[in-house]
Amino acid sequence: AHQTTQHILQVTARSARAAAGQTAQTPDGMGPQIYAMSLLAIDLDTQEEAQYLHKLASAYEMQPAAVNEIHAQMGVPSLYT
Repeated sequence: AHQTTQHILQVTARSARAAAGQTAQTPDGMGPQIYAMSLLAIDLDTQEEAQYLHKLASAYEMQPAAVNEIHAQMGVPSLYT
C-alpha cells in the first residue's frame, strides 16, 4: 500500500504543476467534486498529502469550512483547524 501511495503522490506532484491550467479547464462548480475524488485517492497521513490538498483547494478557491465539510462527510481528519 505504501508504494501505491508514493506512486499517487508522484503523479499528483506532476499534476500539481499543471494545476492552474487544469483548474481553468474545470467546469464551474466542479472543484469540490474533483477535490473529493483526490481526497479518496490518498490517506492524508503525510505533510505532502496535506500540502497537495491545500494547493488544490486554493486553486479551486474553496473556503476552509467547505473543505472541512467534505472531509467530515468522508470521515477523514479536517485539513484546517
